[in-house]
Amino acid sequence: MPRQLITDAQVAGLSMAVIRNGSIESLTAAGVRNVRDGAPIDEQTIFDAASLSKPVFAYVVLQLIEGRGLALDTPLSRHVPDYVPDDPRAGAITVRHVLSHFRPAELADR
Repeated sequence: MPRQLITDAQVAGLSMAVIRNGSIESLTAAGVRNVRDGAPIDEQTIFDAASLSKPVFAYVVLQLIEGRGLALDTPLSRHVPDYVPDDPRAGAITVRHVLSHFRPAELADR
């Protein structure tokens, strides 16, 4: 299957994992890191996720909101206490702020 994905997507290589119930069920690596030197991809190859993590994070958050486990205007400190230690203004940051990159007025002086 990986070789077919490489061909279909017209990419030099890929690494993928199937995760079920929080555990890696299978891990596959195939192809090359770049076509210039032909260095192979293996299961230890590290790829830059770049901005891809942003929509994935947003998708997960929206799924939590849909399942009613999270609300857009709930302060993050309710779910992750002390995620910004020693700064009481952190309590003003909501899920909506994180997803939109909006800075609450309470943090405007930074």
